[in-house]
Amino acid sequence: MPTLAGAHSEGSLALGTLLAGIGVGAIIGNVALRGRLRSPRQNTTTMLAGLFAASVSAVLLGVSKILVTDFAILMLLGAGWEWGTVARGNSLQLHVPEAIAGRMVGFYYLVTLGVNALGALLLGVLFTHLGVDPSTMLVGVVVLVLMLGLALTRRAGLD
Repeated sequence: MPTLAGAHSEGSLALGTLLAGIGVGAIIGNVALRGRLRSPRQNTTTMLAGLFAASVSAVLLGVSKILVTDFAILMLLGAGWEWGTVARGNSLQLHVPEAIAGRMVGFYYLVTLGVNALGALLLGVLFTHLGVDPSTMLVGVVVLVLMLGLALTRRAGLD
């Protein structure tokens, strides 16, 4: 985020504003989910919506150069992140047998945090070689393609 703030604005106020955008979006996204995740199908749809929001946000962030616009885009990203996180957690609670729930949740967080760390490393390499904006847009397109693949798998009944 500091690299993004440096590329899009100046100073620590910009960094705080961008981080706040994600937080505000996550709060709004969480409130919007209240009472909506009652079936596995709703969980899957919500996860896909979160991926879509995140991918579109990344692409838009790559073309935006105005702090206020960046804030709004990151609100969408925060909402999408929250939708995915809540839906995945809800799916774990609904589908994992009680006898192994603790181990599965632990494994889920191990994978989630590990993928985040690897993604941050990859993003640093992309930023170095491609620049901030092209890298951000590339990540958005990759996430969009993965989301469409998951949506098609779901539609084909393979989920």
